[in-house]
Amino acid sequence: MGVSLTDDTFQVILSSPGHVCYTNVRSHMVRLTKVDPVAGRPKEWVAAFKNDDGYRPLDNPIFVKNGDVMMLGDKGHRAIAVVPRDEKTGVIGWVEFDPEPLSEDAIKAKGWGDRIVRPAK
Repeated sequence: MGVSLTDDTFQVILSSPGHVCYTNVRSHMVRLTKVDPVAGRPKEWVAAFKNDDGYRPLDNPIFVKNGDVMMLGDKGHRAIAVVPRDEKTGVIGWVEFDPEPLSEDAIKAKGWGDRIVRPAK
């Protein structure tokens, strides 16, 4: 089985026990902690992220599905693909994002305002 990524994107790799992977996204350190199936939708996945705001790790996860826009500070990145780990094929799991940071106004202008996700408070 081959793995395919979209051109001009960035990926956040799924951390595993004993192997913590952080990705620096515009000075925000994010860690993908798990990818789970969406209840009742066997081909849809939800990813849980932890965000380090530069000073302290934030305890509240950010939950992202394909098409959601993950806000980090005042800008967001749209999730293009949520890929789960697969032990059989060796796929490690990741979330692929559009690299273009968008302001909340730009996200709403594209009609994605209802897809904005932030850390829970």
